[in-house]
Amino acid sequence: VNWIDHSKTLREQGVDENETVLLRRKFFFSDQNIDSRDPVQLNLLYVQCRDGILDGTHPVTKDEAVQFASFQCQIQFGDYVEAKHRQGFLE
Repeated sequence: VNWIDHSKTLREQGVDENETVLLRRKFFFSDQNIDSRDPVQLNLLYVQCRDGILDGTHPVTKDEAVQFASFQCQIQFGDYVEAKHRQGFLE
């Protein structure tokens, strides 16, 4: 990952017009530049963290991976409902 210099144009930094530029934030949740009330910033931070864990950029322990997977299930499927979330639900 190469971070762009905001004081220069992309062309000045050697970025060709045929290249794909991936825009990300260079902040962490503890950073004072993150507004915890802004859903757009929080979603961007979440997506970057999720992608970093899944692609190995941010290595995690097995226990952390399991906890992260549980958060993903909560986000995607909501609260546990015994009648709905039976064995084989995720298959």
